[in-house]
Amino acid sequence: MGIVNNLNQKVLVILILLINTCVYGLAKGQNEIDSIRITYDYHNGGYGIYRSTACYAFHKKAYKLQLEKSHNVHNARQLPETISKESVSKLLNDCNTYAIEDRCEFIKITKDDYSKYIKIINDKDSLDNYLPFLDDFKKEQYLLEEDAFMSLSRSDIANIIESSTSPTSYIGAHSKPTLIIELICNNAGSITIEPQWYFEGTAWKVLSQDKERYVGYENIMSFLKDIHYDMYAAFTERFYLLLHIADRIKEKNKFYVD
Repeated sequence: MGIVNNLNQKVLVILILLINTCVYGLAKGQNEIDSIRITYDYHNGGYGIYRSTACYAFHKKAYKLQLEKSHNVHNARQLPETISKESVSKLLNDCNTYAIEDRCEFIKITKDDYSKYIKIINDKDSLDNYLPFLDDFKKEQYLLEEDAFMSLSRSDIANIIESSTSPTSYIGAHSKPTLIIELICNNAGSITIEPQWYFEGTAWKVLSQDKERYVGYENIMSFLKDIHYDMYAAFTERFYLLLHIADRIKEKNKFYVD
């Protein structure tokens, strides 16, 4: 009887392992990405900005370009023909590992940001390149002390970004190109990744199962560079972020440089 019981126990263990393996395999299969859609803006000569969506479907070992939908057909030969499974796996891992609920965590003004901002403000040629349409720009109102920026909390900066803007900061704050990544699983919904704001270095939003989380700028830019779509990531330079902040601060006439 002892031998029989031992055999029964071993058979039971094997069955449990097989069941767990099957369940794990199904769960893993449900989370596999079947296709990818990337919606982006691009210039097609002249001053017009067009929008297009590139679709990739998984085939064997990679995602292959299937078709492109747009009001103005973009030359598909300019797009990568494949996206590797490894690139998508890394993107998913980065989102799972680094995504958090606080979007403000990825907002920060650095001393280097301030140094470059002041340098541009003080250089007429540079300033003309950054603000070519503002002939009446009064630079002395934007020469703020470093502490004016560094003393702001991250939530303060987020609120300023989303606040109403003046004609000066309108250039940076409202230049919002489209760049949306959709990872689609036929059995388990989709994951949508898009910029929260359009200033360099700010957070990307990850929407999955009606939940919003946020990841750092470089996490997604690394993926876009890897798949050769970074050319469509037309983010606004950080100079405009500081200019936008300065617009709000100058209303209170604080921190002006003597």
